[in-house]
Amino acid sequence: MGWLTGFAGASKPAKLAIQHEKARLNIREPSLRAQAGGPAETCFGGKLLDGGAFFVTGLGIRDHRILQEKDWAALLAQTETDLADLDGHFVVLRWQPGKVELFTDNTGTRTVHLLEHADGVYFSTRLDWLAQYAGPLEIDFARFGAQWLLANSLDTTSLVKEAIRLGAGGYALVEHGRLMVNQQPWSCTTTQLDRSGDGYKHALQKALQLSGPKPWSLGLSGGLDSRALLALGNFRNTHVWGPPDHPDVQISTDLAHSAGVAHEYLQIQLPEISDCIDLLRERVAFTQVITPASATIERIAYGRLHKTGLGILDGGFGEIARRQLMNQIVFRRASNLGKAHTTLPRILAGKADFFAPDVHKIMTVGAEDEFNACWQRLPSSMTTADKADLLSVQSRLPNFFGYEQNYLDNVCVSYMPYAQPSVLKALFQVPLRLRWH
Repeated sequence: MGWLTGFAGASKPAKLAIQHEKARLNIREPSLRAQAGGPAETCFGGKLLDGGAFFVTGLGIRDHRILQEKDWAALLAQTETDLADLDGHFVVLRWQPGKVELFTDNTGTRTVHLLEHADGVYFSTRLDWLAQYAGPLEIDFARFGAQWLLANSLDTTSLVKEAIRLGAGGYALVEHGRLMVNQQPWSCTTTQLDRSGDGYKHALQKALQLSGPKPWSLGLSGGLDSRALLALGNFRNTHVWGPPDHPDVQISTDLAHSAGVAHEYLQIQLPEISDCIDLLRERVAFTQVITPASATIERIAYGRLHKTGLGILDGGFGEIARRQLMNQIVFRRASNLGKAHTTLPRILAGKADFFAPDVHKIMTVGAEDEFNACWQRLPSSMTTADKADLLSVQSRLPNFFGYEQNYLDNVCVSYMPYAQPSVLKALFQVPLRLRWH
């Protein structure tokens, strides 16, 4: 799934003349210089009949089938390209003589950063590469406020000044050196209630029937979400990693044994200090300090599974079905709901506070403004509980799981059934009383 980077415009910046060593795909045209890389199964490109070309980095899914190169070629050959019915996580580049277009998936689980230049537009799925191309980028501490003070940012505005982050359902057009951007946060309107929850169960089972480019191995822990996937799916392989005495390791081993499926315990030895520092720098570039440094070990574990010929199926974001996100918003008087000054103190993440007082104030005010803006744009017809769940989808997927996906996509083939738009749509048809943990 990997990465995508380049420059669209009239000039040919010297900094992009250096080839990335691991690039699998290249486009060199007068108006575009682009490269892409990552695992071969989900990083590919091709030609279009009109003389154009395309890159896809990620998984596009339609009717519970992963789109292949020929499917993308047919889809992108259409004049009016509509990706709204696709599941998956992806960034797509389409080049046609005179214009360059970028598309992102419907939940913004994959994203691309853009920066306008005098002669065109830089773009990259890695923000650190954008800084290398265009020079130092300045952190916008007002936008960084929610990212640090809360579990994650609430909208998909870039954390650095001048740059644009293409979020959910994103579309960017570069034509004649000018940039136009449009994006639409994922939303769902309840049309009919699934009073038994069977519709959601069916949607999740369908998502588990996805045939991958590799056999799937389920990340199995002691939690409810991966247990539910084990019960609903037909798995031959499961895995877990962590300290041998960790409850997840012990419980998952017992669960796999009871279910009669193969189970691999990935015991990870810490690399040398210098290697750890390199891994940490890489992770920070991909994830923008959204998770602890210790999570860097995931790269080693998942990379090992990838080498054995397995894809990773993960129970990430399953908590949305149990209403475990932002419940603190719901347990308040109606008069205070949706007001940042009363709500934010209850959803703070408790991260280290080592910022200067003036910077901390900028971050706090920025987080409050971000919450107010995001809450106000939620459909007024929704109940407060549904608003909280929808805000969780709109914020948590692109701003937490999305950064993790960006990181893992450079290591392995991975997939989160709970995070698919078709599954989320079915979830919002389930009555609130059945979604309560």
